[in-house]
Amino acid sequence: MAEGRRHQVPVLCKNFAEWVPAIVVPWLVVDDVRRLTAEGLASPSASMGLTAAAGTWASCGAIFGYMLYDCAVMLIWQRQMHKSMGSGLYATIWGHHLLSLGCWAIALSRRNCALMVAWFLFSEASNVFLTARTILIKLEVGGALNTGVSVVFIVLFFLIRILPLPMLAYLLFSGIPGLTHLTGFERFISWTTGPLPLLLNLHWFRLAVAGLLKFMRKAPAKEQKTQ
Repeated sequence: MAEGRRHQVPVLCKNFAEWVPAIVVPWLVVDDVRRLTAEGLASPSASMGLTAAAGTWASCGAIFGYMLYDCAVMLIWQRQMHKSMGSGLYATIWGHHLLSLGCWAIALSRRNCALMVAWFLFSEASNVFLTARTILIKLEVGGALNTGVSVVFIVLFFLIRILPLPMLAYLLFSGIPGLTHLTGFERFISWTTGPLPLLLNLHWFRLAVAGLLKFMRKAPAKEQKTQ
């Protein structure tokens, strides 16, 4: 692959590195997700003021390390990343990383929507098969393997990111008014940035399903051409 498409080498290395946060980050935070969710559902009005435990902080530190690495890669190999990802996704990833780096640690330290941050960290688990799918596409591996990996990714994405979305939206809008220990500006940040990852997950899910359908439509057409 490197001999034929050298511009893809930094991109592929970045894709392999994405397996690290997809495995480590959810593993660190999973216990806190269970605890915070149970406590939040028991008292929705107090759900956004819960305190994060050590697992959430460790998970947050792990994802920050990855995001800083990812930002460095996107800066150093900007042309290759822009060509591989497209301008829309390139800008979206930058916005996602910078907002997360700027908000999440402060939110945890101020008891501001720690439950939401914990769920956003746990949702990295859906990227295990996304990374595999991306690598297969870069290596131009299609067929049943690509389709199978894509289907598993979409199912996991739905279970981890989309299925809990109504619950998270309910807890978010029920709990923010109870953040009386925060300043008005901090509550404004909660109202404006809290829903963004939920909307982004819906957007990414739509793109993933559309991409799979497009791939599956292309496969029969390609087979007919080769016959």
